[in-house]
Amino acid sequence: MVWDVVSKVMWVGRATVFLVGLAVILALVFGAASVAFGDDGDFFKVGRSNLANSVSKLTKNGTGPALDLRVSSGPPLAVNKQTKVANLNADKLDGLSSEQLKGAYALVIDTNSTPSFDETRTSGFASVTRTSTGRFCLVPANGVQVRGRAVVVSVDWLNTQDPEGNGRAMFAGTCGPNADGIEIITERQINTLDGVLVSNEANDVAFHVIVP
Repeated sequence: MVWDVVSKVMWVGRATVFLVGLAVILALVFGAASVAFGDDGDFFKVGRSNLANSVSKLTKNGTGPALDLRVSSGPPLAVNKQTKVANLNADKLDGLSSEQLKGAYALVIDTNSTPSFDETRTSGFASVTRTSTGRFCLVPANGVQVRGRAVVVSVDWLNTQDPEGNGRAMFAGTCGPNADGIEIITERQINTLDGVLVSNEANDVAFHVIVP
């Protein structure tokens, strides 16, 4: 009689230990799963991975930033894609994209007949035309911004004969389809009979153009 009672008590004890252990295991398994795979609508878990099937949106009223990220070292934000994000990328300077800020350069030859580019020494320009004696219009390639930037012009003496020549740049309102081109003026410098150096606009001066 006593032995039966003791046996039943031990069986109940073992069953209780088993159930408690099972409860702990389930709590650990499903608890960890809920931390890693929280459903949409769960609170954001700081210091833990947060997964969702829908877009998470933060809307703030009033002035000031909507989110303040601070770190002791390293970048404050990390992403796993190189896709450009509108209104987030530091891709513009003074309203110009990185593509527009690319440099351009050209060597213009055959200026006394039909001006053309030396293709091996030209990049960032789409076309060149002579508009009048000693005046040339260089139109930038699509997406390249040259207007309003520094321009360096120099004579190419390999394709230019003496006497001394000169070249200079200016931005004319009629150069290019959207007035976005550079006008280059080429000149010949000669000495007059009284020793005065004068410059006359001339076609036969090949030139380099560099937009850094």
